[in-house]
Amino acid sequence: MNIINQKEIHIIARHSDVSEQEIGQALRENVYNGAKEWQRFFRLLILSFSVGFTVLGIAFFFAFNWASLHKFAKLGLAASFLVASTGLSLHPRFNGQVRNILLTGASVLVGVLFAVYGQIYQTGADTYELFLTWFASISLWVLTSRFAPLWLLYLGLATTAFVLYAQVALTSIFELNILFSITMAIGGLAIFRAKGEMPKWFIYTIILFSVGYLTTGVINIIWMNRFPTENLSVFTLMLAFIVYAAGMLIGIRKKSPFLLAVFPFGLTIIVTNVMFFLLLELNTSGSIEPFIFVGLFVVVCTSLIIKNLVRIKKNLTNGK
Repeated sequence: MNIINQKEIHIIARHSDVSEQEIGQALRENVYNGAKEWQRFFRLLILSFSVGFTVLGIAFFFAFNWASLHKFAKLGLAASFLVASTGLSLHPRFNGQVRNILLTGASVLVGVLFAVYGQIYQTGADTYELFLTWFASISLWVLTSRFAPLWLLYLGLATTAFVLYAQVALTSIFELNILFSITMAIGGLAIFRAKGEMPKWFIYTIILFSVGYLTTGVINIIWMNRFPTENLSVFTLMLAFIVYAAGMLIGIRKKSPFLLAVFPFGLTIIVTNVMFFLLLELNTSGSIEPFIFVGLFVVVCTSLIIKNLVRIKKNLTNGK
C-alpha cells in the first residue's frame, strides 16, 4: 500500500468530514518522524562522525609520528586501516547505510595510503596525479554505490585533480566550462545510478556548483572579453542562456523555491556586473550617482526574489 503524503492529507481534511484526531494520527504515521526515526538518524550521525574523526585521527597520526616510524610500518599501518575498513563495509551484519559510511571512510583512506607512499619514496609526481589516481582507484566502489556523500567525494576528487592540473595549462573560461561539464556528468551519472533515490541536497549541490561555474564564466567574459567574438566566449554565453532558461522554466513549473532562488540571484549578479562594466567605461566624470543606482537595482531585485520565495513557500505550506 502506498503511503500518502502531507499534501494529500490536507486535501482529505478540507474535502471530507474526517476528524482532527484522525488527521493528526495520519500525519504522525505517514509524515512526522517518530522516536524510531530520530534514533536511527542519531545512530547514523554518530557513526558518520566516528568514521570521519577516525580517518582524521589516522591522517594526523602519520603526520605527528612520521619521523619515528619505519617506512614499512607506515605503509603497513595505512594498508591495514584500509583493509579493515573495507572488510567491515562488506560485513553482512551491518545494514546498507552503515556499510556505505564505512566504504566512504575506506575511500578516504585510499588517498591516505597514496599520500604516505608518495611521501616515502618521493615519486616526484605532480599534485594533481595524486587526486587523479585516487579518483580512478575508488571508481568501482562509487559506481556500485548509491550513497550521496561518496559520490560527492568522487566529484570533489575529480574537480580538485582538474583544478590543480589547469592552473598552468588552461585559460579561465575554458577551465570553468570543463568544471561545469565534470559536475554535470558526475551528478547525472549519480542520479542515473541511484534510480531516483538520491537525496535532494545532493541534487541541489550539483545545481549550485554548475550554476556557479557558468555564472563565473560569464562574469569573466564581461570583464576580460569586451566583445565576445571568440568561439569559446560565444559558446559559454549560449550555454549559460540555455541553462538559465531551462532552470527558470523548471522552477516555475515545479514551483521549486531552490531553483527560483539560485537562477534569479545568478542573473542578478550577471546584470550587476554588466552595469558596473558599462559605468566604468562610460562614467568619465567619476561621479558616484550611477553606482548608487546599481546598488538600488541590487536591493530591488533581491527584495523581489525574496518576496516571490515567501509567496511560494506560503502557498506550499497552505497546500495550494
